[in-house]
Amino acid sequence: MSKPKFIHLNVRSTFSLLEGMPSVKKIAARVKQLGMPAVAVTDINNMFGAVEVSKHIPAEGIQPILGMTIGLRREDVDPLSTTKPAPDTLTLLVQNEQGWKNIIDLASKAYVETPDDEPSQISMAQLAEKHEGLIALTSDARTGRPARLIREEKIGQAEKFLKELSDLMPGRVYVEIQRHGMHEEKLTEADLVDLAYQLDLPLVATNDCRFLTRDQAKAHEVLMCIGAGVTIADPSRPQLTEEHYIKSVDEMVELFNDIPEAIENSVVIAQRCAYKVPMGINYMPEWEPENDDRPVPEILRAESEEGLTDRLEKFVYTDEMSADEKAEILKTYQDRLDYELGIIGRMGFDGYFLIVSDFCKWSKENGIDVGPGRGSGACSLVAYVLSITNVDPIKYDLLFERFLNPDRVSLPDFDIDFCQERREQTIDYVRRKYGDHRVSQIITFGTLKARACIRDVGRVLQMPFGQVSQIAAFVPEGPKATSIKQTMEDDERLEDLYNTDDDVKVLLDIAMQIEGSLRHCSTHAAGVIIAPSAISTICPLYRDPRSPLPATQFSMGDAEATGLVKFDFLVLKTLTVVRKSVENVKKTVGLDLDPDLFPLDDPKSFELVQTGHTVGVFQIEGSGMQSLMRDAKPSRFEDLVALIALYRPGPMENIPSFIARKHGEEEIESIHESFDDFLTETYGIIVYQEQVMQCAQKFAGYTLGGADILRRAMGKKKQEEMDKQRAIFTEGAVKTNGVTEDFANKIFDTIDKFAGYGFNKSHALAYALVSFHTLYLKAHHPKEFMAASMTLDSGNTEKLFKFKQDLDRMEIELLPPDVNTSCIDFTVEGEAIRFALGAIKGAGSEAMKFVQDEREANGPYKDLLDFMSRMEPKYFNRRQLEAMAKAGAFDELEPNRHKVLKNVNVLLGYMQACYEDRSSDQIGLFGGPDDGGSTLEPPALMNAPAFDQLEELANELQAIGFYISAHPMDAFKEELANQRGLSQTIDLPGLALGGTKEATIACIVLAKREMRTKSGKRMAILTLSDSAGYQEAVLFPEAYERLALMLDEEGPFVVSMKMEFNNDELRLMIESMGKLDRGLNHDQALRIEVMNPDAIDHLKSVFEGQDEGGRSQVELVVPANGLGKVVLKLANKYNINRQMRLKMEALEGIEIMTIQAKQELIARAS
Repeated sequence: MSKPKFIHLNVRSTFSLLEGMPSVKKIAARVKQLGMPAVAVTDINNMFGAVEVSKHIPAEGIQPILGMTIGLRREDVDPLSTTKPAPDTLTLLVQNEQGWKNIIDLASKAYVETPDDEPSQISMAQLAEKHEGLIALTSDARTGRPARLIREEKIGQAEKFLKELSDLMPGRVYVEIQRHGMHEEKLTEADLVDLAYQLDLPLVATNDCRFLTRDQAKAHEVLMCIGAGVTIADPSRPQLTEEHYIKSVDEMVELFNDIPEAIENSVVIAQRCAYKVPMGINYMPEWEPENDDRPVPEILRAESEEGLTDRLEKFVYTDEMSADEKAEILKTYQDRLDYELGIIGRMGFDGYFLIVSDFCKWSKENGIDVGPGRGSGACSLVAYVLSITNVDPIKYDLLFERFLNPDRVSLPDFDIDFCQERREQTIDYVRRKYGDHRVSQIITFGTLKARACIRDVGRVLQMPFGQVSQIAAFVPEGPKATSIKQTMEDDERLEDLYNTDDDVKVLLDIAMQIEGSLRHCSTHAAGVIIAPSAISTICPLYRDPRSPLPATQFSMGDAEATGLVKFDFLVLKTLTVVRKSVENVKKTVGLDLDPDLFPLDDPKSFELVQTGHTVGVFQIEGSGMQSLMRDAKPSRFEDLVALIALYRPGPMENIPSFIARKHGEEEIESIHESFDDFLTETYGIIVYQEQVMQCAQKFAGYTLGGADILRRAMGKKKQEEMDKQRAIFTEGAVKTNGVTEDFANKIFDTIDKFAGYGFNKSHALAYALVSFHTLYLKAHHPKEFMAASMTLDSGNTEKLFKFKQDLDRMEIELLPPDVNTSCIDFTVEGEAIRFALGAIKGAGSEAMKFVQDEREANGPYKDLLDFMSRMEPKYFNRRQLEAMAKAGAFDELEPNRHKVLKNVNVLLGYMQACYEDRSSDQIGLFGGPDDGGSTLEPPALMNAPAFDQLEELANELQAIGFYISAHPMDAFKEELANQRGLSQTIDLPGLALGGTKEATIACIVLAKREMRTKSGKRMAILTLSDSAGYQEAVLFPEAYERLALMLDEEGPFVVSMKMEFNNDELRLMIESMGKLDRGLNHDQALRIEVMNPDAIDHLKSVFEGQDEGGRSQVELVVPANGLGKVVLKLANKYNINRQMRLKMEALEGIEIMTIQAKQELIARAS
């Protein structure tokens, strides 16, 4: 192999957030294509990609060189100055292990020790402490210190810096020269070369590579503009050149043909660097007991024995058991405990179990809810007795090997669920116990996804917002990301735009190049690293200003690859629902409930679940699960576990047999007699992964460890491994059960079919336990449970409305918000539930908490002005006051919501004046002197006509998200009385299940979501609402084309639909729709008697802007001076619809009646 001529030492990847474009994999592929044997990736101010560099670059047969370009603090700036210039930069490359340790320490210090308002950087003093094993390049002409000082005509200082740096790092400092054609380079190169020769420092040629090829320059420029928040036309935008790509060896040699040693030195440096991120080491944290010098395994055994005794006494032994029966049970549990402790000890995981147990116990002792288990952790008896999990693995036949396999050494992984509101306290406990230096969170990266990418590029290119939004809308929404390229392949309309509109082509071409680039970093919500020593000696740290803990600079997968041990502190909202429900029960009826003691055979709970009325019940509240519960009618806890496990794609095909077998409608077929014992609970159907393992153990003689390996092989379907396992299985079956090879193969195929989608029983069981807790609470304490559930979903309007519908079904009233009775949460009030202040849209939880606290401290609010006088400006503004008024929260203080809204400015001014008066004892805008000091005269409030019912409900919908006090359809009772054959939304699922194919409802359209089919035709999904509830219905293209104009009109509508069930979900397809309110009949007239002349102006406003081409006559009966009353006929006819009637009925001082038009209309004196 010929000697290399040049090596790139300054390549930026996408980890240089919005400054570098290519992924590490693409860099590796490009460098391989160019025939280079090594490459250095030197991302800006971070080592985020170091693990990827160490993995992906060697995978292409290329030597990775680790490094970074780090900020170097300006030491020539006045520390008291308010303006601090950007730091200089210095590129550091890792030579060896010591260099790696030093660079991750420096990378950590750059983030952790730099103030939040400054870019991450290090000082020369910090570099002086951590420079061994590192090579320094003096960086580019724009940001490198020597070049900056030369540009500032401070060559003496540049010389001084280079000498200081070379004295610090003798033989490891290179003066860097770049040639991209930039002004700064031309200005400084000669002096840099002179200084290098003068100080006997070697030169090195580099290219600041930000993208792969020259044609990506425009896309990279846009990427940097996105990062800087500027447009492409902004003269202050960050600008590089089209030369910042990964050039070939020949290009670089030609570019620096006048300084050949600078090219050669790139190879010399590469040869001096030989280090990759170490992987495959396990940095298992150590358990450090307080005041206990016993060996850790001994401590684990002692705590396990103590926990076992406690669990047996509380949950297993009964008063009726004899001593012999208890001894037999104890032996079963003790044998299992000894077995597990032996495996844990041999694998060296004793401390791990104690660490997890410690923070779980601390949480429970401090009132922080901990879940019963998640994943395979619930298979462990040791975990159960140490209070890590809350599921008895012996009672439910769970296999320890599913969690920790002695035949396949891997790290244990407990995923622990915590209460939503207090998880951070547990994490803080861990931080305090093990020290800041040993505990961190994990970094995560956000990417430029297709839709956002199109919008960002369009903004930078200054394309019209509407046009860009229209283009972005072609990309489908949903959890599964769709690329721009895939969208064009799927949607011919976007492809046509791309091919016919040059601006769109430019937009999409650029967007496709930068799509997927890393955009920002934050911290993982759940993952926490605990290390045996300072994490910064293993992995560089990052600090998110929003988080109290530092985070690893490596992503979760990369951190684990380096051997760091992750602990998952997950949030399960349902735990908080259960806790709040229990608290509500204590407040309302004085009962102290312990969910762990809920009887799992409770008849009332199973009566409820069999009805399918499981809204709010964890895991079984969807319509499909509700239908399944009605059909299956689970009668025991094990049924619930199995049905939850089966309700997934794949296993669902076994649901009909499961139900039929449970109800005795289908014979339970035995796969083999050795399986019957453990398949009884699932009626002979293999549902769980643990059952697959037991099949292999009982039928083919596998150890449970070996059976777990078989289960994994069947799940992954790798043919080579499957063939190997089939041979072992067949041989074992013949030997263990004396069956033929053909029969053994048949059983193998049967098990394989189930194993492909078998569910983790321990996880299903633990989560079913949480489901049962919510089921029990709903069955026995529905008001308390629903109040808790609504509190935890107070920001989710759709969920709240479903809860409201369920309350209606249970005949539990939902009372509107009220500043004198509502709290921040939903509360039980007698036999009803009071709407939460915190659930009012736009009100703000902090402000609503203040409303509650102030009321509890100083008594109920007497009136609206008393309320405002007690508020504080930092909590209240126009938006919050308007939201509360629209929601009806002031109705008890001032029933006229329109009046409140009309006086918002006055009320806010009064609040401000009262606050200032309290704060300063000064007489304010509304105040005057008094004997007792300063008092404020309450302002006069302007009157306003009350909203009509529809206006009030529209405001209520805006503030709450659905209707509480009434429904708009209630105003159309007369019209509905004339309609025949109408159904209600709440009845549609039952009608469809009963075989009805069509239905008609009267409703309003709450929401409209338009979309396009793959062929480009428009369709829509409408949310239809009547007084009984709401349903979503589809307008397919043909119906959409006919009815699109009607969707722009105000309702209500009469909608006819076809109905069907698809995968247990009701589908409604709109066939036709028409307006319900057609106004008064043409042979009717409206007579309005005006009793108060002030009402005439308000009446005039009702008719202004109305269609004058109607069919209904209007006459006014008005008082006339000296003439009594006069009947006046309006010149125009109107379409008097329900909305107009309601507006008039809301006015004070008038009466309305309908008369026949054929009656003679004359002016007369009365």
